[in-house]
Amino acid sequence: MLASMRGFVRQKTPMRRSLSDEALADFEAAVDWYLDELAITAAEDIASEVEQTIRLIESFPNAGIKAPYKTHVFTLSKFLCRLVYRAEPDHVRIIAVAHQRRKPRFWRDRT
Repeated sequence: MLASMRGFVRQKTPMRRSLSDEALADFEAAVDWYLDELAITAAEDIASEVEQTIRLIESFPNAGIKAPYKTHVFTLSKFLCRLVYRAEPDHVRIIAVAHQRRKPRFWRDRT
């Protein structure tokens, strides 16, 4: 039986995930920024929210807003960051963890 979330169809089994090297570097830079500011709780919170969002995207790959370059964008609820990803037939590919104040679409050439 298929479950739904606000009109989105849940995958029968969550999709696999992959992160580009650049997306991993974006994520690490975001966490490191909070650690450098001695905001340990915020660093833990952004790491947790990114992980929870990826799990949500694995179950609901079309939950993000459709964006150019065959991507989807999902905005984190507590931070000024977005996950940019592609929903492939058999997996979700995270291509950027984009701070909203960075140059728009800086990630467009990523795979």
